Amino acid sequence: MNLKAGVVIGVSLAFAISLCSIPAVADSTADPCTDTEAACTASVPRCQSATSPCVVNLKFNPPSGVSVMVNGQSAPLFCVQHGNAVKWTTDPGMSYTVTFRATHKPFANAVITGSASSPHSEKISPAALPPPAQACFVYSVDVTGPGGKHGTADPKVVVTGP
Repeated sequence: MNLKAGVVIGVSLAFAISLCSIPAVADSTADPCTDTEAACTASVPRCQSATSPCVVNLKFNPPSGVSVMVNGQSAPLFCVQHGNAVKWTTDPGMSYTVTFRATHKPFANAVITGSASSPHSEKISPAALPPPAQACFVYSVDVTGPGGKHGTADPKVVVTGP
């Protein structure tokens, strides 16, 4: 490797490392989600069963992008009761990443990954939201389909008190 190639690689690595710190800075901003339990109207999908998980299906439909489905309903916003489990799923051949803010998340994990063959299920974290509190969370969804094509969305979830 010549000196010029070494410098290019070094600069590229420094740039990539500096990009890794951007989310930590952006994470200190106020959460844009201000919806309350009042947003949980009859037209908004709700998950209230303590015995079965709330199934959230993440779909990638090119060219329209990503859609979030809860109980068979489109869900740019959905409501889930504190203490419920949420099961994130997708269609065969797809994988997904769900990302919440590290400092404002309803689950123990801020980043959730899965696929059709390996869905992720997790209960609302008592540490993140002690009962009977309720809060709104914006999250990002990235669904990847065959051939590496992917789409994104930024839906919301309102966690309601028990």
